[in-house]
Amino acid sequence: AIREVSDEPLIVIDGAHNPDGIKGLIAALHQLFKQPVTVIAGILADKDYHTMADALTKAFHTVYLVPVPGNARALPEAGYAALHEGQLKDSWQEAMAASLADDPDQPIILTGSLYLAADVRQTLRA
Repeated sequence: AIREVSDEPLIVIDGAHNPDGIKGLIAALHQLFKQPVTVIAGILADKDYHTMADALTKAFHTVYLVPVPGNARALPEAGYAALHEGQLKDSWQEAMAASLADDPDQPIILTGSLYLAADVRQTLRA
């Protein structure tokens, strides 16, 4: 489920963590937002990360791929680098900072893993 966690800037998290979930998220985001959005995705290594990253990078201009924090099943940086898709960042916080520096008014969507969604929610509420 798409959940807004901040108004200023607009930050939305979604727990989509498989190709069908990502496909549904893409459709929903295209309906909800007429302006460009930044997508920050953290995907676990045991998921179909290639299909998911490919779908996101084809659907959105700015996609950052990040590790899922604190999870042994997180896709390592080498796995993302092999995809040749999206921009690699060391953390979702680094990706968010890059997005805000590039365009502070552009909505930010975080997705790809329930673990990433939980970490973002916990951190932003702290």
